[in-house]
Amino acid sequence: MSRRVLPFVFLTALILFAPVETSARTQLESIENFLDDNHVGQDGFRNSSGEGVTVRATADALQIANVLSVKVNNTLDILYYYQRTQNPDGGFGNTPDLSSDLNTTVAAVRGLGYLPVNWSQLHNWEIFGYYNSSVSKLLFENVSKTTGYIEGMSHLNFQRIALWLDYISVAFSLGYIPTMDSEVMIQELLTMQLSNGSYSSLKLAANVILLLNLLGQEPNDADLAAKFILAHVTEGGGFSYSGNGAGSLEASYLGVSALDALGKINSLEYKNALTKFVLSLQKSNSGFAQSPSSLSTMHDTKLAILTLFMLKELDELQAPDVLQTIGFVDYPWLFAILPFVLLIRRRKL
Repeated sequence: MSRRVLPFVFLTALILFAPVETSARTQLESIENFLDDNHVGQDGFRNSSGEGVTVRATADALQIANVLSVKVNNTLDILYYYQRTQNPDGGFGNTPDLSSDLNTTVAAVRGLGYLPVNWSQLHNWEIFGYYNSSVSKLLFENVSKTTGYIEGMSHLNFQRIALWLDYISVAFSLGYIPTMDSEVMIQELLTMQLSNGSYSSLKLAANVILLLNLLGQEPNDADLAAKFILAHVTEGGGFSYSGNGAGSLEASYLGVSALDALGKINSLEYKNALTKFVLSLQKSNSGFAQSPSSLSTMHDTKLAILTLFMLKELDELQAPDVLQTIGFVDYPWLFAILPFVLLIRRRKL
């Protein structure tokens, strides 16, 4: 090949294969694209590329769209999809061919809140009947008394606290009053804070604080509880379950949720670093991932958006979507140098 042809070959390759410049697109707009890319057909949303539509991923997508004020198309079709995933027992399966499970039913109730549902008629869906009977077996037990056995609340642990959080929220959403002895529950939750203000783990601390908040209470020492939560912030800005390990999105979401429930968000000295950590987890397909080494999912994108929302940092999503432009060649630059390349070639000819 003649050397005189090389500049044209090089320029042609650049022009043909360089992606269109997208620097005008914001991170918020790229998240909208992520939602659109994972809205499969008219049924609903998938959790990640290559997967099918599920109730949980659809609920996550609807929540993201609500927080970001993004319009979701075909909401009536999504509602029909939800109806197809409900089983005769009143619960929901993650897809139309699966049996009911508690986590999916919680997600379904959350998702229904963003769909065109007649809530005055929702009791006819018999959702709470399934959920109440299923959860009761896990949250209550027969307690021995001198007069015989009576049903009482099982002692709290991490799993039961998480179940109570879901149970109360589902009951309230569906218009029911949850069955519980709130005073007994509050007292047991308060004993889970150790004398030095700490807890046995970040997960337990966050869930205890969130449940107390739902019951209109706070820990015995809210300041020490906040300090314990803040002790799990890493040098990179994110929260870590171990306190000295790598930060993760889930741990950051839980840590911020607990601080928000305590009214202690302003105690977060490294708010900017945490915001940057969350934003750094956005991948090239515009979704967010649990860690720098993992793939993006709809669920993790929801955690990222909710974390930014609690931090009051959603405005950061108005920044240019640099993830889509790094390494890209700008067309105006190409055409600016083209006359000079042509001039050099003519002189050589």
